[in-house]
Amino acid sequence: MSIDSSLTEPDSPETELFVESPSERSRSFDSSSRRLNKIKQITGDDVAQAVHDGKLAQASCPWYLRPICGEDEIRYDYNGSVAAGTLAALVEALTSEPLHQSLDAKLRHTFFSTFRTMGTSAEVYNLLLRHFHQQQPLGLTGAEADDWRLKRLYPSQCRVLNTFKTWLVAYHMIEDDPPIARQLQEFLPNVTSPAEIATAAEEVMDTLKHLTFALPGDAATMGTPPKRRKNTRDSKRELLRLDPSVLAENLCIYESGLYSKIRRQECLERISARTGDSAANLSAFCSTHDRLASWVKHSILWNDNLGRRADLVDFWIKVAEKCRGLHNYSSMSAIVTALSSSDISRLHLTWAHVNKKAHLEPLVQLNDPSGNFSAFRSVQRTCDLPSVPFIGPYLTDIIHIKDQYIHRDNPVTTARGPALLFNFVKRRKWTDVLDTIFRHQSKQYTFSPTPAVMSQIETQLNVAAGVEQAAFWARSADVQREERASADLRRGLEAAGF
Repeated sequence: MSIDSSLTEPDSPETELFVESPSERSRSFDSSSRRLNKIKQITGDDVAQAVHDGKLAQASCPWYLRPICGEDEIRYDYNGSVAAGTLAALVEALTSEPLHQSLDAKLRHTFFSTFRTMGTSAEVYNLLLRHFHQQQPLGLTGAEADDWRLKRLYPSQCRVLNTFKTWLVAYHMIEDDPPIARQLQEFLPNVTSPAEIATAAEEVMDTLKHLTFALPGDAATMGTPPKRRKNTRDSKRELLRLDPSVLAENLCIYESGLYSKIRRQECLERISARTGDSAANLSAFCSTHDRLASWVKHSILWNDNLGRRADLVDFWIKVAEKCRGLHNYSSMSAIVTALSSSDISRLHLTWAHVNKKAHLEPLVQLNDPSGNFSAFRSVQRTCDLPSVPFIGPYLTDIIHIKDQYIHRDNPVTTARGPALLFNFVKRRKWTDVLDTIFRHQSKQYTFSPTPAVMSQIETQLNVAAGVEQAAFWARSADVQREERASADLRRGLEAAGF
């Protein structure tokens, strides 16, 4: 049996699935051994061998212990990773003993990172409950019924409860799916037997209570106490009188707060170009990049004094350098984008008076979009400190993955009726990108905000957001004409001997 090439990795050869058909199950042990040897020769992968052994064991077990969803509902890559599946089959995979332990964590992580692209939270919750309350198959003898309970029902119930716990702890059930959390709270006290399952349910309930009543400030009080900075600046003082380091630190805190609120599903909403409340946190974070770039341009262009314009360019270069040192790549990118824009770069007389122009070039190179932002990606990949990433390139990756797998999730007719077969390879790739976007979300900066500076940031970002982009170009043209006139006047005076 060969996997559909539309479900495999792009440019990879077709690979055999480890899902035996009924005819394959009847093959001799020698034939299976020869197939195993072939697999080892092709892959050199011990996991592939273990997966194959697991599939052989699964095929030889009594019918009442086999998966409910058939081979037409789930497909595997050569290494045992899920390649595609219906929502019901994927949920069953979560509640079944994995073919190999190394694959289990990846399956769960990919599923909970992307399940809303396949169904609703209520659908997943109900499917999990269905597995918890699964009925004993008809026609079993007493011994077979005992075997089914011990080897099928109880292990499945334990894994359902573990899945609920994973959803609670790692994937924000309470914050993102409060109705599901309330249903879970009503369900758990009703699990009273057997003792082992009841104990597991109590542990999930304890976790639910802890997360429900945890104070929002608890996490902030853990670890190293923040360093307090004295508020020595008046918020009404001019931008140039601010310490660039203070502004950079407060930009870190401001953007980090927005970054920490983004949810994985919001990034996936970009696939369908959805806006509104479903991606409000992501929109707020991304719009700050544009608003900060506008603030930089506004502060320079709406200053009539040539020397002060040059000083402001120097100031913003210093702020960008500080942001780079603090791994706030989002603010750094916004500032560099503004300073490199044609609105600012064409003010040649202003740039002639800039002292730190050479300091801008390394930042421009880091922000260079060539090679799909390869310079930035390389730096970001090696950063293990608190950071605010520039996530634009990664959001583009998510869209490119969708375009790369141009086929849609396929409608199929299964033995249990019509269903949709979801491409799980695509969702694994999305999950890898999401992991990169969110790898710094749990790391917090250790300095505290300066209230006056934070107020100034908020005010100036709002002011800049109200300026149309066409206004920047028009104002830049006016300033450029003034600079040319000033240069012509200077040359005339010099020619006259003044």
